[in-house]
Amino acid sequence: MNKLRTTKQRKVIEKICFSNARPLSVDDIEALGKKELRSLNRVTIYRNLNRMVDDNQLNRISHPQKGTLYEQASRPHHHHFFCKACESTFELPGCGLSLEKQTPDGFIVEGHEVFLNGVCATCVS
Repeated sequence: MNKLRTTKQRKVIEKICFSNARPLSVDDIEALGKKELRSLNRVTIYRNLNRMVDDNQLNRISHPQKGTLYEQASRPHHHHFFCKACESTFELPGCGLSLEKQTPDGFIVEGHEVFLNGVCATCVS
């Protein structure tokens, strides 16, 4: 791929994506980014996120309630928990699934996403 210029906007987007431990939506990135650079716009955010996904810096995940989220591709494979009360998404460590036994013969698994739903410990108390 052609290298994108390292602009102020790209630096802000990269900083946000790589300094947050949780998956982020475009709305999250825009809100955080505008605190640092008021001129940041959605077109620029999408263009940079798409490039970062193409360059294997970020993964796109499909959140059942929030749509597309972005997270660092360098993180080990993991699943997510969505709290219905506070609407926060939490990472769950590791993956205990054994998909080979559950996959029909002749099928090839290329990846999977698991989202658990419920109420987080903070909201329960």
